[in-house]
Amino acid sequence: MRLPILDGNELLDDIVGYLGVLNREYRVSVHGIEQVLGPYFQRLLPYNTHTHPACLYAKACGLRLCNRCQRVAVAHARQRGECFGACYFGMAEYVFPVPLNRERTQCGIVSVSGYPAQAQTALARADHAAKRLPIDRDKLLSLLPAQSTAIPPLEELRPRIRPLADMLVFLTQSVPQGDFRGLPGGRTRDIFYQRIVAYLEDHYRTNLSLETLAKANHCSASYLSHMFKAKSGLSLRAYINALRIRDAAVYLENTDMPISEIAYTLGYEDSNYFSTVFLREKGCSPSAYRKRRSEQPSDQA
Repeated sequence: MRLPILDGNELLDDIVGYLGVLNREYRVSVHGIEQVLGPYFQRLLPYNTHTHPACLYAKACGLRLCNRCQRVAVAHARQRGECFGACYFGMAEYVFPVPLNRERTQCGIVSVSGYPAQAQTALARADHAAKRLPIDRDKLLSLLPAQSTAIPPLEELRPRIRPLADMLVFLTQSVPQGDFRGLPGGRTRDIFYQRIVAYLEDHYRTNLSLETLAKANHCSASYLSHMFKAKSGLSLRAYINALRIRDAAVYLENTDMPISEIAYTLGYEDSNYFSTVFLREKGCSPSAYRKRRSEQPSDQA
């Protein structure tokens, strides 16, 4: 699907470029605006996940809890504005609100993550997570950032992150909503599409078929396939692969996990098929991508 030109000229390009610059020094990600941006959010997919190795490990073991933490962070940002807090296994983050309307009843967030909670808090939450999830407590603790990790003060981050939040607000206001929301069914279909996107975020690492997804959402496979393609500009399989390859790139850049283990973690039963999809999406094999990223100077990685 050919996307219309956004108001604000190359605003989306500017946001993607600025996120790249910020991520040379911090771990910055964007959440909670996926449904508003629709197909335009594909450009932001690489910045829609926490990239610290501990986050990746916890996400692989308990995605639902990670998504729940994200929803809590969005709620806190909507009510309190800028804040700093720790997730259920001891990783802390700054959260900056991205208000989607004047009343702030809808809100996205910019997250700056990868910082240590207090030692006792991290230990207690890691213990709790290990009891609830199939998670290796010692491995999780080994991946948590050291207590000596410097946490930047809010005064340092605010002038860097607020311009990003402002650009995201303007972007959400500039998206020509009618181009992917003006389908028969109107608002009802919008809500249904948002529900499907949320379901995919919870289940994209599982062996998810079109028929299974349709059954879980009480509709026909044909209707679901056509509706999702019309709304997102992508087939369901292409969308799931985009989410998986997004995470695969993060694993390859930040961990030493074998490629076959990364493939299995992301829901691919055949590592060769995973490599084929990765090559198609990224233009190189997973091993070549890992080697190329590891050889980049730190200021370009």
